[in-house]
Amino acid sequence: MRRQWPRRSTIGCNDLTPTVGITATPVYDPETDALYFTDKTPDPDDQHPGWYMHAVDPATGAEKPGFPVKIEGSPTNDPTNRFNAEYQMQRPGLLLLNGVVYAGFGDHCALNPPAGQGYRGYIVGVDTKSASISTLWTSSMESPDNPKIGAGIWVSGGGLMSDGDGTIIVTTGNGDPPAVAPGNLPSATLGDSVVRLRVNPDKSLTAVDFFSPANAQVLGTGDVDLGSGSPTGLPDGFFGSGSTVQRTLVQQGKDGRLFLLDRDRLGGRTTDDSGTLQVLNLQTRQWGREAVYGGEGGYVYDIGLNGPLRALKAGVDGTGKPQLTQVGTSSNTFGYYAVSPVVTSNGTTPGSAVVWAIDPSAQAGGAGPAQLTAYDAVPDASGNLQKLFSAPVGNATKFVTPVSDDNART
Repeated sequence: MRRQWPRRSTIGCNDLTPTVGITATPVYDPETDALYFTDKTPDPDDQHPGWYMHAVDPATGAEKPGFPVKIEGSPTNDPTNRFNAEYQMQRPGLLLLNGVVYAGFGDHCALNPPAGQGYRGYIVGVDTKSASISTLWTSSMESPDNPKIGAGIWVSGGGLMSDGDGTIIVTTGNGDPPAVAPGNLPSATLGDSVVRLRVNPDKSLTAVDFFSPANAQVLGTGDVDLGSGSPTGLPDGFFGSGSTVQRTLVQQGKDGRLFLLDRDRLGGRTTDDSGTLQVLNLQTRQWGREAVYGGEGGYVYDIGLNGPLRALKAGVDGTGKPQLTQVGTSSNTFGYYAVSPVVTSNGTTPGSAVVWAIDPSAQAGGAGPAQLTAYDAVPDASGNLQKLFSAPVGNATKFVTPVSDDNART
């Protein structure tokens, strides 16, 4: 295994020290019996890093033949540009789709490099069988007289999302937003946007739909980007048979608003966000993603910066339009660290659902270690999400998420 890249020794970013390490959630492929992950490693002079996709035997840790694969080259939608590993960070969880592992890239500390050499959003696909790059796509194209940076894909460690064969949904952060336009006419620059990508027969990616808030330009310049949150798909039919839209997702960013979107018609960019199904102001910034429980009427759970755990109930308005309504909160707040909840349940059996989250507030306040906490998924009559369990788990990192496996919870 190569040495990890000591980022601070090259261009002065102290975000991850003393080494970068593996920053994205790996993915396991049962067909190739390999665990895929990325890391950033130095060249021999320890000054110019490269990003690599690894594939290892999960039992022995031995690298599979043909790996690691170096991430390099030019995007298919912008051939004049070349991927610059020095300014890129790979945080989103990897996506395995039809024999290709996809990784999203955004900025590393949003540094201000020489013109035309900065970070941008990228998605790279690595074919698991040929051990080669199948595609590279960028969310912000450039022209010779107008170099573009931004539109990074980072989603606070959340994952790239797919809701069907040949489709990927991602959210971008700071950068030039698209112009006001229908969703089926994505522009060349897609900063602060939710983007649907189509996987073409030649495995290249094409943007085919998008949503961007009406005030996207303000979000980008004020560092309150949409891309701090991860797109979270809700189960088909989540809002019931009376809903006029059956395939939905939620997206929240740093400005505290949660957008409920139609997955098949993301809504484009309008002057008043009329392309959305709902805009719900939760008034807390988010770094992470929502959790979902499909039983007992349907709930979405959210934790924002210095905010409580919130329960949002699924419903429809008088016209059948899907709507989310806040119906409960926890009595405690979760401090500054960014956390994402998860739900465990016995399917949709009433009374079986539990919401889990890491509470780092005690750690941050100096009173003790972070806590693994559990809450009843359905609020009581007074709107309280009752805490069921709490136990110390040591120090927590940002973007931390509990993991569950059958009946074992960690």
